[in-house]
Amino acid sequence: MSLVGNLRAETISCRVVEIHDGDTITVLSPGGARIKIRLDGIDAPELDQSFGPQAKQALSGMVFGRIIALQISGTDRYKRMLATAYVDKSNVNLSLVFYGFAWHYAEYSKDRSLANAQVRAQTAQSGLWQETNPTSPWEWRTAGENRLPQPRRRPSFDIFGIPDISAGAAGGWSKATIEAVKEHQAALDQERAMQARRAAMEEQRRAEQAYADFCSFAPSHSVDELFEFLKRRPEILESESYENVQKYIELRRSSLDVRPR
Repeated sequence: MSLVGNLRAETISCRVVEIHDGDTITVLSPGGARIKIRLDGIDAPELDQSFGPQAKQALSGMVFGRIIALQISGTDRYKRMLATAYVDKSNVNLSLVFYGFAWHYAEYSKDRSLANAQVRAQTAQSGLWQETNPTSPWEWRTAGENRLPQPRRRPSFDIFGIPDISAGAAGGWSKATIEAVKEHQAALDQERAMQARRAAMEEQRRAEQAYADFCSFAPSHSVDELFEFLKRRPEILESESYENVQKYIELRRSSLDVRPR
């Protein structure tokens, strides 16, 4: 399962300035307004519920102080904006469910990826699923409970809220959890490598396009104008044919009538 999402054009960028609990944040909008955001499709344990503080810590590690992309989907009954949050194209809502810090809020969301992430977390006994029979936040709120047994283990997390599996079983993580985290990290590494390759290909395409434009521009313009062209199109420096550009300009300086090849 990849936690890397596809951002749509209507997303907005904001900075996270406050973490309220495991599924609610406050952001600073581009216009400077403070907006309370409820992460859509998920429900994290309440702060006074088992795993509530860990869920808040995990969300804070992922987004606090960072610029995030918000895909707004509506408002809830408390007038909070509902949204899916992304950090570097990684779906924060989905990550919280995947690592066992939130439930898929199935009553209000039919998102299959969230449902699948919850099954994966249950299988791996990640986060809140370490408990034998965890109580959902909506049941907790309805019952008005104020205490639950503490989790059997208190594993550690890295600064991004991802399970720190470096200590292995000694750190409180099951074998299934360790394998799931390794698989997820490998998937993210593969996605980043693909993005880097695509970026390199796009950079080379732009460089070659700049060289083609130079070939069309050069014959009818002066050497000074050619230097101005290079300033406007610095990507030409990465072109495999840039050596031809240098030779052409030197020949033009010598008043030889040649064309770049």
